[in-house]
Amino acid sequence: MRVNARLVVIAALAAGAYAVKSWMDFARTTPSNGKEPGSAQQHAPQAPRAGELLGAVQAAYASTLAAFDTTGGETTDYEGRDARASADAQALQRILETIRSELAPDLLQTCESLSDNIASAQLQLMAFAINRKNRGLPDSAETEAESFDRNEFKQNTEPLYNRLIAALT
Repeated sequence: MRVNARLVVIAALAAGAYAVKSWMDFARTTPSNGKEPGSAQQHAPQAPRAGELLGAVQAAYASTLAAFDTTGGETTDYEGRDARASADAQALQRILETIRSELAPDLLQTCESLSDNIASAQLQLMAFAINRKNRGLPDSAETEAESFDRNEFKQNTEPLYNRLIAALT
């Protein structure tokens, strides 16, 4: 019975990851070299807001990656790092809502895509937290699933993250 429940959870996570990836592939933006009129670099928010957005983007991305880390043991503060990732994701969403009107359309779309990827990752992290709470530390299959999801998140989010960093610096 326990094996069936694990398979259902892993299958649901895989289906969710596939759905998110498919949606992200559909919504993916094309990179801009920053020279065309209307490019993200030409229409970044003013300095104080750009710094605030930059900090929120960096924090949300870094803490989400850290929350996906599967190398922790019993002494790892999983709840703390999950809470940090959630707080950083919410902070990114708040600043994005605050400065939405100041952003050029392509920069806004990239910000929203990154924020959506981080929000989707938060759902996966919650599922992992529930598994840890119910079953303790992940076994090898769960660790493999978490590593796969981390790599998938990084692969899909890193290009957006790099574009935002380049546009905001």
